[in-house]
Amino acid sequence: MDLSFGTVATGTLSQTLCPGDSLTVNGTVYDASNPSGSQTFPNGSWQGCDSMLNVSLSFHPLSVSNQNQVLCTGGSLTVNGVVYDEDNPTGTETIPGGSWLGCDSVLNISLSFQSLNTVDDEFSLALNVQDLQGNLTLNDDLPGNWVLTGVQDPTSGSLVYVGENSGEFTWTATSNVPVAQFTYRICAEGCPNLCDTATATISLELDEASVDEPDGFTPNGDGMNDEFIIPELEDPDAYPDNELTVFNRWGDVVYHAKPYRNRDWDGGGLPAGTYFYIIRLNIAEGKLRMKQVVIIR
Repeated sequence: MDLSFGTVATGTLSQTLCPGDSLTVNGTVYDASNPSGSQTFPNGSWQGCDSMLNVSLSFHPLSVSNQNQVLCTGGSLTVNGVVYDEDNPTGTETIPGGSWLGCDSVLNISLSFQSLNTVDDEFSLALNVQDLQGNLTLNDDLPGNWVLTGVQDPTSGSLVYVGENSGEFTWTATSNVPVAQFTYRICAEGCPNLCDTATATISLELDEASVDEPDGFTPNGDGMNDEFIIPELEDPDAYPDNELTVFNRWGDVVYHAKPYRNRDWDGGGLPAGTYFYIIRLNIAEGKLRMKQVVIIR
């Protein structure tokens, strides 16, 4: 009896799958943790003999992208039905069929939100100096792009903004009012509702000259220190051509005399507080001094 044996029928299954997918052969699951192996199929060949299948899987790389986005305050982004906002700014979503190979893709979401906060500004200008140049935004928390607009003109002097997004300005004194204020607004570009308003205050620097002038007086009718006195004017003939102007902290004139005679002003019913005054002893010379005075009641 002569026997002969046929060769083993062998096949190969090579396939590239999407990440996370699997293939079942003969009840055996092949996936990323078990990507290759051999399976025997009883009577699988055309001769009725068993056949063998070599399985070899590879996997496409995972498609991962990042969505880093800056939104306006109050804005939101919806991905896969999930709402991302200021309370839920980060997360990871799987996008079915999102890669160019048709596999699922992963999207990492990270949102940030524009912030804008302005702070009131204070500037000072030396007496007898006319122009002040400054920047309104050095103390503010601002987004990358913003626009500045004026809201209220200065209470005294003239104001020029240098461009819409520099924050620089020039204020020119047109009088000797010791305090000027103006209001401005800054809005984020692309976020029209993200705005904040601030007030800038410009004060003339007080004269620190060693002149024995009063810091305050007490107009309470007790006969002691009831009137405003400037020692240099005790002799009414010393500076007959003087001028006194008193302002409140908002720059409003509350008293003016030309000339001023000591004891002419007793506060005039003004509330207790701090006031500023400018005394010009000799109008022809044009020299000014500015001090503050406190009314105590």
